[in-house]
Amino acid sequence: MYLFSEQLRYTCERDLENPQERAGEPAHRLCRAFTNNLRSHNTRFRAQPSTEISLDLNPNLRSQNKSTNSYVDARELADGQIESLEFVQIDDERIVLGLSDVLEHLSNNWIVTIELDGTHSFTARPKLENGSLFLYIAPQT
Repeated sequence: MYLFSEQLRYTCERDLENPQERAGEPAHRLCRAFTNNLRSHNTRFRAQPSTEISLDLNPNLRSQNKSTNSYVDARELADGQIESLEFVQIDDERIVLGLSDVLEHLSNNWIVTIELDGTHSFTARPKLENGSLFLYIAPQT
């Protein structure tokens, strides 16, 4: 499983609207972060009354070694970066094959629920690409 979120943490590229730095102030910088270190546990799916997939990422926070990539990435998401989540990619063949009947009818929005130091739910548009299920998170209002 892959998670993608937009972050303001790393210096990657200058803001195109304000490319020059003001005296004493760095230009606003934006970065896109990508992690493929997280594992979902106890993935659940239901089609009625609405289409929902639930992913439990909490076990990534229970690592004995707090310097592992899975722990660090899960901790960053749990500490607030999950709010800027843009998409979830599920590349586990067993899950994608298990959802093959549902994936033929991808026209409606799904609910993605991520358990990570609490429960976080998002509306997402599913899309099957190259054998992976992408769940593109709708902007929150």
